[in-house]
Amino acid sequence: MSSGWGFDNPASTWPAMVSEQLNRPLINLARTSSSNSDIFLSALQAQDRAYDFRIIQWTALNRITVSPSPVNPRVILSFHDQFLEQAMPGISAQEVRAFTRVLSHLNQDWKPYFDLIDMIEILQQDSRTHFVNGLLPWDREFFETDWSIPLTTVNDFLESVLQTKQFNDSQLTQLLDQVLQARARVDTTRWISLDSWESAKVDTVSATDPHPGALSQIKYANQVIDYILV
Repeated sequence: MSSGWGFDNPASTWPAMVSEQLNRPLINLARTSSSNSDIFLSALQAQDRAYDFRIIQWTALNRITVSPSPVNPRVILSFHDQFLEQAMPGISAQEVRAFTRVLSHLNQDWKPYFDLIDMIEILQQDSRTHFVNGLLPWDREFFETDWSIPLTTVNDFLESVLQTKQFNDSQLTQLLDQVLQARARVDTTRWISLDSWESAKVDTVSATDPHPGALSQIKYANQVIDYILV
């Protein structure tokens, strides 16, 4: 989304639009299909760069980077099965699908959520750093609601983190307390978007490419500019 996947002209992407409209130089370190750990390490390595304003866009919680071969060293699961098939021709498509299906069940949002909070807390110590929700499953409601067990309002993200169907109310109360303690460590004023930009897109690159299209890029750029200029 921020790397410009699907666009031949980088000027059509929201980072380039923001740079042009604010007349500020752009250094775009985004890499297509990064995991949140990849994003965090990239941001950490660039911590000493000279910049006035830094925007970090987070991706889905359940993305995992694997390295099947030196020819195709980085593959993200569980969204891009076909790339894993290409990287490991000795493994059948059926085996890859079975593996990613099992892995997705074993990698629920619980631990990735707490890991991400740790990353955010480290990066937000830099006052120049701000965040965008690219593909995170949480929303503004998650941050603004005083949650208790039993949940009186349906929230898909919170229910998935708590795994509400597997535990009783006493266990869920303890789990919820941990989730909310972690939530309190996030400075929401540093977020350009708490709701997912994926859910807010208004078009796609093409009929076969679901990435946000040109109109969505303009929408995102305007949101960033409005945030910066306030």
